Amino acid sequence: MTHTIPVADIGRERIVRSAEAGEITGTSRTTRWRLERAGKFPARVQISPGAIGYLYSEIQAWIQERAEHRGCLPPRVGRPVTHP
Repeated sequence: MTHTIPVADIGRERIVRSAEAGEITGTSRTTRWRLERAGKFPARVQISPGAIGYLYSEIQAWIQERAEHRGCLPPRVGRPVTHP
């Protein structure tokens, strides 16, 4: 996936390294990798031959998308909860 950043936004965009992406999203590196492979997480950006990161704006959009879909999952199936 190729990323094109509008010229007006270049000054505001930044690359978030993997550790910070984990702190921001609350996900592990493996989880992000699996989600990315499934097309459910922003694609990595190659910074140098040995370094990757993510566009901050794409991570924020990913978080916003999850927040908007909160509560849309079907109820968990399990044993009934009994209250005293």
